[in-house]
Amino acid sequence: MRHDERHFPDLTQTHKAHVGVAAVYHFRWVKEFSSWAIFTVNDATGEFAIQSDWGNWAHRWNTDALGGGKTLTQFLATCSGPDYITDKLSYGEPRSFRQEVDHEATIKMWKAKVLNARMLHCQSRGWLAKQFGIEVDRFADSIEQEEAAEIWYELNRFAKNYDLSASEAEAAVAIGDMFTSYDVLYEFLGGDELSIWESIETRPSWGYTFLRECLLPFFFNYLRENVVEPEGKVANG
Repeated sequence: MRHDERHFPDLTQTHKAHVGVAAVYHFRWVKEFSSWAIFTVNDATGEFAIQSDWGNWAHRWNTDALGGGKTLTQFLATCSGPDYITDKLSYGEPRSFRQEVDHEATIKMWKAKVLNARMLHCQSRGWLAKQFGIEVDRFADSIEQEEAAEIWYELNRFAKNYDLSASEAEAAVAIGDMFTSYDVLYEFLGGDELSIWESIETRPSWGYTFLRECLLPFFFNYLRENVVEPEGKVANG
């Protein structure tokens, strides 16, 4: 079958290629652990790339939009915080790279939901709220003691058999299994997978946190101490 030619651009070279030189910073850590990271900064084209034991990330900036005539090296070295750079580097990554399911926080929140439903069925709501330290949602459905006990039992069994934070794929399998094996809990949490997914608690993933709090601050500090002079100029550049 012949592909439609309009989906393939004409790559015949009509202009001379621009050949630039990028600065490559290669680090190895061998005392505590054997790991490496390579940071590539191209001031001419605005590219910043990381290849490492922990992942690979890249982004390109418009060099005319860095402000004050800064080079990309100067821009990175004078960055006040890594959040902006981390978001740029992780753009297009799977959702699970930025956020992961927090298993413990999710189970805790589901248990609070059960307690809240029981409080609505009790006369001494104030005492129960004080005992368990949660606010009562008076618009939630109330449940009988027998039903609450059954939900609580299934919830504890579910928490023991599954780890929602293991991976997004395993969390999806766990929620799918809930329909057949934990039907009382499933109905209590909304009766459909979308409702259950929306109730799940998340936290920044290890990879995102490591990039933001360890890898980028290390490199920014290296540039400040070894490459960029105090007044913001690139040393020997």
